[in-house]
Amino acid sequence: MGFFHKEFRRLFYNLGEGIGKKPVYFIVSSIFISLFFGSGVIWFKWEDNFEKLFSTKHGLTEHERDKVNEFFPPGQLGSYDPTRRTEIGSYAR
Repeated sequence: MGFFHKEFRRLFYNLGEGIGKKPVYFIVSSIFISLFFGSGVIWFKWEDNFEKLFSTKHGLTEHERDKVNEFFPPGQLGSYDPTRRTEIGSYAR
């Protein structure tokens, strides 16, 4: 345990000395690294299709939803039951 403590202490002491002697290099490099990794946000695409996110690619989700809609057609006002809702719509957003 003493070996690692000595090595880390020496490593961080040298790092602190390097930063103290040339702080501009560390500040500029930190900014460039942050800009480089932050530029990935440009290609970020928001996905809000819950069926695509949480169901398998070749699962039975679509087939089962179609069967439920076949037996209990949506839009029937007389027999509306919220538990039979197969399309989430804007309720979950």
